[in-house]
Amino acid sequence: MKENVSANWVRKRERLIVARVLEAGLEFTFSDVRKIVYEMSYSVQKEKHPEDCPCYGSKPCHSDVRDFNCFVCGCPNYDPNVRDKTGFTGGCVVSNRGGEYLPNPNPGKDGLGEKIWDCSDCSSYHLPLSSELFLIVRLEYYADLASRLKKERVQKGFVDFKSFADFLSRDVLGHKS
Repeated sequence: MKENVSANWVRKRERLIVARVLEAGLEFTFSDVRKIVYEMSYSVQKEKHPEDCPCYGSKPCHSDVRDFNCFVCGCPNYDPNVRDKTGFTGGCVVSNRGGEYLPNPNPGKDGLGEKIWDCSDCSSYHLPLSSELFLIVRLEYYADLASRLKKERVQKGFVDFKSFADFLSRDVLGHKS
C-alpha cells in the first residue's frame, strides 16, 4: 500500500508549528496560550518565516478570514485516510459545507485519488478564538509533543530551535536538507 502523503503532511506540519512556538521562547502552558495564538497568526508567520508555507508569499489559504491564524493548519476535522478505488481523497468528518471535492491534477501520484477534499471555504479553526479553545483542550498533547521535539532536537545535534525548525520546514515542503 502506498504512503498516505496527506496524513504524513499533517503530522509534519504540526511538528513544525510546535517547533516554531518553541523557537519563539514559548511553552505549552495555559499562561502562554494567547501568546502562542498570536505567534502563529498569519501576519506574524508571514513576516518571520515566509519559507514555511507557499501561502505566506501571497494570501492565506482561507482568504476571507479576518485575523487569520495558522496554529491549526491541518484541520482536526480533516480525515486524510478517506479513500476510494482511485486512492486517498481525504474528507471532512463533520461534513462541513465549506469544503468540496476537487479534481486532483495528478491522480495516482503519491497514492492520491482522482479527487481530493478542499477545505478552502471553511474557516472553523483559523479564527484566533477557535485556535485558543482548540489549544486549551489539547494543551497536554502539545506539551508532550514539545517535550519530544526538545529531545529530538538535541539527539539530531541542532544547537537551537531556529535551525531545527528550519530543518523541519524543509521536510514539510519536500525540500532536501
